[in-house]
Amino acid sequence: MSYLSIVIPQARRLRLPLTRDQIMLLLAATSELFMGIDIYLAHSISGTIPRNEWIPIVFGVVAGILLLLA
Repeated sequence: MSYLSIVIPQARRLRLPLTRDQIMLLLAATSELFMGIDIYLAHSISGTIPRNEWIPIVFGVVAGILLLLA
């Protein structure tokens, strides 16, 4: 029994459709995706993105997609 179910007895009936490991992978995937988007937006403010600046942008998106598929 968790602390939440002690404080709120109705929480005993609440079950998440995902396991803890799946939730952690989903968190990491969304974090990587948003990091790629954030880096792209931050570098696009200057108007030009040099070739070496694309590495973290592409990595963030690809890593996020691969984590979603895992």
